[in-house]
Amino acid sequence: MSLKMCTRNSNDGIAPRFRGVRWAGPKLAIALAAVPLVLIATACSSGSPSSTGGSSSPSSVSTAGTASKALPSDAGRVLGSCTAVSCTVYKSIPWASLKGKTFGNLQVVAVEGVERWTNVLASCIQSHGGKLVNVNLQGNVTNAPGVISGWLSQHYAGIFDIGTDLDYSSLLAQAQSEKVPVITWAGQSSSPDLTEINDDQVKGGEEMAQYLVKQLGTKFSVVIEGNSTNKALDRRVQGVQAVFAQYPGIKVQVVQVANLTSAGSFQATGPVLQANPNVQAIVGADGDLAVGIAQAVAAAKSKAIVTGFDGNQADYNAVRSGGPYKMVVAAANEIGGQLACETMAVRLAGGKAPAAEMLLEPIPVYANDLPPKGQYLKTAREVTVDLNPAAG
Repeated sequence: MSLKMCTRNSNDGIAPRFRGVRWAGPKLAIALAAVPLVLIATACSSGSPSSTGGSSSPSSVSTAGTASKALPSDAGRVLGSCTAVSCTVYKSIPWASLKGKTFGNLQVVAVEGVERWTNVLASCIQSHGGKLVNVNLQGNVTNAPGVISGWLSQHYAGIFDIGTDLDYSSLLAQAQSEKVPVITWAGQSSSPDLTEINDDQVKGGEEMAQYLVKQLGTKFSVVIEGNSTNKALDRRVQGVQAVFAQYPGIKVQVVQVANLTSAGSFQATGPVLQANPNVQAIVGADGDLAVGIAQAVAAAKSKAIVTGFDGNQADYNAVRSGGPYKMVVAAANEIGGQLACETMAVRLAGGKAPAAEMLLEPIPVYANDLPPKGQYLKTAREVTVDLNPAAG
């Protein structure tokens, strides 16, 4: 089936911020489809990209959201930086506000990226005397309203969410009326009642594309594998295409993969390589996709180089192996968990988040600067006000 969808890192510092338009969006690729479905876009020039789309009060500069989610006047402003153990977004953290409180953490599915966020969040909550209750929806987001309603009836102090669609306006309104803060990482919501923390998905896409331009020049053929129904992946593809659109000599083919697993992308990539054996690069909009792509490239003895986004252990191991997977953009899941914990403490003490939506800087990682085996990237990340909160 054909679609017309044409179209630096240092482990001890903060990488420079890309000064371009950014979108917030979820950082999660859910591997739920049992059978891979591949929709191959017609090859075309990237000149026509797809349009798919401590107890004192903290310092604050804006409310936690507005009904219209209009572009903040300070959009793109740097708020501070974060590691997985502390952030500089707030002048002080009223940790006592967490003590003795119970919090709910809604997980769309307990994959590695979700656990990376949850583990840091749980450690932070527990170290300050609170309790975190995790509920894994196992991909069935229709159960989310019942879970949230139960937590509200049990008077949980706050609610965290990772990866689910929290557009349940009545429940969020109830939470707001009961002064129960809701903080989401990688949530697919546009509600003004949330504080949203996300990876800068578009910038991550830009990083992958810029790496390929640096390696291959401005005249080559490239395939992008993603899924336009997944907001995070779609925005990464937007970032990739925005860079490639600057170079008419780059020929882009977009492939839609329904099964967001390495097995799904392995099966999807085989026909692509058969049809275009001379492709020079393949972008995986997700880490699992990139791992499967790299396996297919190696099996076909193709010379294509592969990039991906996530920074899970499978990504690092693939890059470490010296195969086709050359660069992965590391998401900030652990750091998001820390920032979520600090923001919850601030909000429970009556303070406000400095922005309704905060973005964390993605960092490109190469074979020569991988974190130690079994560990994740510890580089501090810049935190900015989202430039396009209306994107959800």
